[in-house]
Amino acid sequence: MLNLFLVLLMPISAACQTFTNGVYVKNGVTFEVDKKIHQVTTQETLHFSNGLIVKVYTNSDFTVNSLFQEVYDIDKPAHTAKFGGSTFAATLMNGSATVVYNGSTNENSSCVISTPMTDLELYKGTFYFKVTDNRVIVFVLDGSLKSHGDKKKENTVTAGYAVLAMLNDIGILEDKISLGAEKVKVDTIKKLSDDAQDIVKSKGTYLFIIHDGKTVGVNIN
Repeated sequence: MLNLFLVLLMPISAACQTFTNGVYVKNGVTFEVDKKIHQVTTQETLHFSNGLIVKVYTNSDFTVNSLFQEVYDIDKPAHTAKFGGSTFAATLMNGSATVVYNGSTNENSSCVISTPMTDLELYKGTFYFKVTDNRVIVFVLDGSLKSHGDKKKENTVTAGYAVLAMLNDIGILEDKISLGAEKVKVDTIKKLSDDAQDIVKSKGTYLFIIHDGKTVGVNIN
């Protein structure tokens, strides 16, 4: 499925403000998200400059497609970065990931992770993704998201529920993918939430600064 929100923006400038590529930190190293494809298949934790944290598990296929972000005063001496709106797009084609997103107060921002069966627009919260060949399940541990399917189908899903997307093998039905949301057992949500605590507690681990006209992540622990 094509990502609904993948937008190719050319960097533009306004007064003291630039719309440019965002960055992420992996193992203490800052990577700029540009036209290069960033693929992760082993267990890694990625901290993004838009407030997103993604823990990708082994034997997964996670790709960072784009992160464009408004950055203020990029040409001034080294200082803590101040960001405006951002657009983020990634894909999880197979495997599992825990995702924490701080959300954005900027109405022009979007944060979307696509799977083979549905696009997930994250609002704010903690989420667990599980993608296989015939099913996608995304648990909303806290916060909310919106799932997008074929024929403009949309579901807003809140904490305690899960997005379910499955291949439809009933020949008489028009839709190829069945998309819905189901209530999840409390014990399951608790276990997944407990497992996600190491990611949740890592929020604020990196401070993003502007140095020599570039955004850099600095470990402040």
